[in-house]
Amino acid sequence: MEGPLPLPYVHCLQYKMYQDSKLSLSTIQGDNCCEIEGKVGIIKNILKDHFTNAYVVFEEFESISPFFTEPLDSALLTIFVIEKLSGIRKVIALPTAVTKCLMLPFRDRFVVLSQMHCE
Repeated sequence: MEGPLPLPYVHCLQYKMYQDSKLSLSTIQGDNCCEIEGKVGIIKNILKDHFTNAYVVFEEFESISPFFTEPLDSALLTIFVIEKLSGIRKVIALPTAVTKCLMLPFRDRFVVLSQMHCE
């Protein structure tokens, strides 16, 4: 595959998609933005080791701020303006609390909104 592969994980297989009964993640641009551990970023790679443990290689955005503050702070609705990836990639074990996000161009930045899913 083509995603970044941190040295301690060279034994892992790489995937473009991860799916379980409650979650579907992807490395495909346009479907790879999410919030993990309170940070908004991009899934750069999906890994699985020989024990079937799954991981995501995640790069968070450096600059994140509310999109609006009136009549309330948009951060309460998980709506942010983001720009510039940090360049630092973290490997996060799955399953973990992940909220998929929609990333839309806005001027020279992006607006991120959390996706709501109904079963």
